[in-house]
Amino acid sequence: MEGQYYFLGDNVGLAKVHGTQSYICVDTRSWESMIFITGGAVEPDEVEAFKRFLSPADVVLDIGANFGLYSLIAGDVVRDNGRLFSFEASPHTFQFLKRTALVNRLFWSGRNSFVNAAVSDAPGEASFVSYMNSLGGSHIQNASQDLPEATVVDRVKQISIDDFLDKDLKVDLVKIDVEGNELNVLKGMQEVIKRSPSIRIILEYYTNSAEPTEQGKAVLDFIWSIGLTACSIGGKGILTEIPKGKYPTGNLYLFLTKTPQQDVVRTSNLIALKMRGFQYHNVYRGPSALLHGDGTFKFEKSHHLETTEPTLFFGPYIPLQRGRYQLRAKAESTGPAHITFAHDLGNTIVAQFIIDDWKSPIEFTLDIDISDLEIIVRRTPDLERLQISEMELARI
Repeated sequence: MEGQYYFLGDNVGLAKVHGTQSYICVDTRSWESMIFITGGAVEPDEVEAFKRFLSPADVVLDIGANFGLYSLIAGDVVRDNGRLFSFEASPHTFQFLKRTALVNRLFWSGRNSFVNAAVSDAPGEASFVSYMNSLGGSHIQNASQDLPEATVVDRVKQISIDDFLDKDLKVDLVKIDVEGNELNVLKGMQEVIKRSPSIRIILEYYTNSAEPTEQGKAVLDFIWSIGLTACSIGGKGILTEIPKGKYPTGNLYLFLTKTPQQDVVRTSNLIALKMRGFQYHNVYRGPSALLHGDGTFKFEKSHHLETTEPTLFFGPYIPLQRGRYQLRAKAESTGPAHITFAHDLGNTIVAQFIIDDWKSPIEFTLDIDISDLEIIVRRTPDLERLQISEMELARI
């Protein structure tokens, strides 16, 4: 464990997050910190689904951020092109969230907002209960609730997402973990959901029962009533659609989407790769940008005669299991391009090809599970034109 965990004193620890180069700041009194401290994977299936639908230009909300696991994952991806809004109600836990943001160089970015407030269905104030030995279970206080020892109750600011965000801002990805207040959070962001065509929400669904509960039914009935489809999240982040009228039991996370068929396929054998999900060098931006408004990638050599940068695009940094894969692209080209498959931030090359005919699938093999597949496409001196509308990655 050398180099993975640092105890800073006064119940403060800094732990390396499993499978990343990032660090998270934890309260060592809280039981969930033990997983981070020992280098374990926290919510691996949910994190896999979250990362799979995360793109550099996304607007991301982390509601109930706790120590900041999902915030640091999102912040690292959207750092230069997207937006991150991270909400934590507990004043105590918020200090750890801020430290997580600071150590990962996210706090001072103008693209990120860290908000110490409870999220619900209306603005105002709330009494918020923090359990010092289980900070992840902290929640808005119920009127008739008897509080055990080792709890702290704070009066905190309460907001709704609809009131907080700019009225024209569209959201792409949301994580909600608010210990029983999920329905109110959803009610308070109906306008955001309505105006965001590609919104996807990962939501904790907690019934603590082998039978459907009234609260669980109310949450799902509301989800269906506002035009969202609910999916369960299985191993490796694979989605399974939940039929209307069927109410899961137990404690799990739901994946809410407006495009269930597309998303279920994306998490199984076939992964759709949008050109918006890749990154582009600054020299290819401006009037002759390679990524067009319709989401199509277009390169014309005649438009970039004075540009010598060979890399056209790179990304999307998605996790993949070991196995053999095919990449198919809807593309047209004049002249050859160079394509590289890599991981470990480009430091480990998996395969490289010169591609002149994009009609044939490109195959490569992964010998190990990876967390960040990178596809790098570079121009060659003879590449005159390349247009790609979409790509698909399939395990074969």
